[in-house]
Amino acid sequence: IAAARDGVVVLTDGAAWEPFDDARVVIVAELTPAGSVFDAIASARARAAERGRDIAHAGLLHSGGATQGPRREGALVIACRHGDELAAALDNGPLSLTLDPAAPATAAGRPARVLVASCEVAGPTSNGGIGTAYHSLAHMLAKAGHDVTLLFTGWIGPERAELEPEWRAHFSESGIDFQLLGCPWDVPVRNPHHQARRAYEFHRWLQEAHAAQPFDVVHMPEALGHGAFAQTAKRLGRAYDGLEFVIGTHSSQRWVAECNREGIDDLDRLVMEHLERRSVELADVLISPTAFLLDYMHNHGWSLPQRTFVQPLVRPQAVRRLAGERHSVRAGTTDGPRRLVFFGRLETCKGLEAFCDAVDLLVEGGDVPFEHVTFLGRPERVLGESAAAYIERRGAAWSLPHEIVGGLGHAEAIAYLRSHNCVVALPSLVDNSPNTVIETIALGVPFVASRSGGIGELIAVDDLATTTFDGWGDARALEPATFSDVQDPFDVTGLAVALRAKAAAPPAAVAPAIGDDACDRAYDRWHRAIAARPHVPRELPAAQLTAAVCIVARDEVEATRVAAAVAHGTQAPAKVVAVVERGTDERPEAAAPAFELVVAAGRDGGPARRRVAAALDADVTIVLRGHEDPDPELVERVVSAMSAGGGDVLALVTRDPDADRSNGTLRHLRRDDVPRDLRAFVPLSGPALAAVAYPALSVGPYAIRSSALAALDGFASDTWGDAVDRELLSRAALADLRIDVLPEPVATTIRDDAWAETRTRYWGEAPVPSPRGEEQIRLLRPFRRLSEGPLADLPALLVGTVNAVSATAERANAAIAENAELVDVYEGRIAEFTALTDLYEGRIAEQRDLIALYERQKEEMRTALNAPRTGTDGDGDSSGPSAGRTRDRLRRATRGPASAWPARGARVARRQIEQLRRRQR
Repeated sequence: IAAARDGVVVLTDGAAWEPFDDARVVIVAELTPAGSVFDAIASARARAAERGRDIAHAGLLHSGGATQGPRREGALVIACRHGDELAAALDNGPLSLTLDPAAPATAAGRPARVLVASCEVAGPTSNGGIGTAYHSLAHMLAKAGHDVTLLFTGWIGPERAELEPEWRAHFSESGIDFQLLGCPWDVPVRNPHHQARRAYEFHRWLQEAHAAQPFDVVHMPEALGHGAFAQTAKRLGRAYDGLEFVIGTHSSQRWVAECNREGIDDLDRLVMEHLERRSVELADVLISPTAFLLDYMHNHGWSLPQRTFVQPLVRPQAVRRLAGERHSVRAGTTDGPRRLVFFGRLETCKGLEAFCDAVDLLVEGGDVPFEHVTFLGRPERVLGESAAAYIERRGAAWSLPHEIVGGLGHAEAIAYLRSHNCVVALPSLVDNSPNTVIETIALGVPFVASRSGGIGELIAVDDLATTTFDGWGDARALEPATFSDVQDPFDVTGLAVALRAKAAAPPAAVAPAIGDDACDRAYDRWHRAIAARPHVPRELPAAQLTAAVCIVARDEVEATRVAAAVAHGTQAPAKVVAVVERGTDERPEAAAPAFELVVAAGRDGGPARRRVAAALDADVTIVLRGHEDPDPELVERVVSAMSAGGGDVLALVTRDPDADRSNGTLRHLRRDDVPRDLRAFVPLSGPALAAVAYPALSVGPYAIRSSALAALDGFASDTWGDAVDRELLSRAALADLRIDVLPEPVATTIRDDAWAETRTRYWGEAPVPSPRGEEQIRLLRPFRRLSEGPLADLPALLVGTVNAVSATAERANAAIAENAELVDVYEGRIAEFTALTDLYEGRIAEQRDLIALYERQKEEMRTALNAPRTGTDGDGDSSGPSAGRTRDRLRRATRGPASAWPARGARVARRQIEQLRRRQR
């Protein structure tokens, strides 16, 4: 009791307050309230008032989770001494950004230089919660006086990108510098996964921009993991010292899949999930709008940083205007038929199935308080079926008319709710911080929402009882079955009862859990405090690691070239050993560096590599290929990165000198201004399953700690060629060893290997030359060990599926190449036909001139034949001898009437023209 004075006391399950009247803060936590959780909150608040304390926070407390049984609701009340400044620090909640010890609120601040980088932005993307969240954050920070750059990292087509000047001008009016990250449709990074390409390109962009004018803070979502490589560079001590990476949690790949009752059946999505996890793990600050999503991540094995906070999203300006208008103008109308409106995307996770079940109950019970049902949202899929077909099938049994109102923008959807007498249903099975709830609160339209997920954290605790229902209430759990072992059905009855009650209740305003002013103030003060912090350079380990180099080459000539480059670098390795497939009779130059040479052909390569690695006395072994040209700084950078990062394996990036290599983008859409280090082969640090399909964990060179190599029992002696390294890295990934990617080129690939085409094109467009037979058995062995018994063939089946897809892609690529050749041929023929057409048109013009000449001659002949006679010939013809003789001579010469000449010439010309046309066709 004495220790509690001026401190913090936690009271649980009805403990007495009296002994702790001297405590500065009293936290009441009812983990398992006997009655309603709302009654428990009201009781704790009343007791705090009796003791003369101020309520700093009152809300729901969630306990349990995937590993601790059902996640249940409890009561949480935090009470401070009257007038204590701690109450103000808790105005954003007990886990908010205001409590970050690295940014004390008492510090004198200054405006920060902020980069908001998002894969969705309202403008380039039409909708989406992430785009709205970061659009709103950028505007709020700019309005508060911070220097804000908004970078769009997502995908758009060339046609949409033409609007960039308009977007720049629009954002500039609010003091925001808007930019696109490169050309989203043509990313020249050599990696088969689009989001990995974008993550690497973002790092290269940020490195250049930060060097020109440093940022203080970078905000990014975890979704798609575009910050992963930049954050890895900071971890490895290569860049961004002092820059705060703030990652927001919104909707990771697996979470979205589970919400919609789907599995991840695509390698691209597995790679995205790995990038997302790595981005969260490497965050300097992690912010979630709800505690729910942090609990989910923790229970599903995510590694969360120490500075993790629950901070509400900044409310959009449009929503704030709605809230302001609500006080002066009635948001909805009471005229017309009462409508029940499902508001949100028409999909499984938004509770469309549960909503239809609730309407069934209302209809079956009779006395339905609604006259019309509207589905207001974009149709997606429900349990694998199109939403439109699903609604039509379910609605056929209702006595109520129903309609789907999809394709509306934000303003049109709000106008619909304003202009109709409606009750809104938001029955999400699970959700984080949906905009539909935030917008409906601001609009003032009566609504009913589930408390599943984080929705209950968005609404003021005093309004939860009248506007929400439990959701998964039969077991008092807050997640669906895919999130825990609970198999009880969603509380459809509770939804139906709540809708009927809301329809009968008088209109009443609902308040958000956190006000706009408090939320804005927290973000503004935090950024100012971070910007004003004195920069303390990161302390790197004093003792540097020692490194040995193992060169794997075809012959001694290649090995000598690589060894010379390493020896003349900025840091010489402790030892260099080369394992070559064949020796050579060529004498190396006298100046060639000394290194140990081991000749091991074919299957002898694996045992040789194993013996060589065991004999290397160094902390780190760097593996280089004979077809790579290492940079002078290679050894120095590897040693520095592994010393700072502490990882077990370091995958290295190499440049691609082939600027004209096709990456699947049409020639007229490809970029010409590509920086040299952006056109690079980039490996992944995971997931392990990617290594089943192709050697994703290395593009050739890599480094591994000797301790990690020993823990893996070294290189496998029964593998050979490239499979030696691929099999080893697969074992490293499956053993959960830390693999980092050094996201900067340290060498140049001067000769392609079998995987260059696969790494160059976006996944699915390039054939994958997966190994077969005995080599495949060796490569898949680490994966088979984890799936023994009936599942042992799963890895091989995955490879077979990849091969089948690759064969289809190869045929498609061959057809495309053949069509391209045909196009070239046809274009050549068209050019020939164009020249012939010009020639024919010239001849036609000549024929027309000839016809005109014939016509003139005909007229001359007619004139001559009809001319009056000037004398008499022997036949008594008074025209004279010359006219008669001329006429007879003409008739004999032409063997026909002179009047037929022009017609005959015209027919000849027409025949020639028709022949030319047929030849052209």
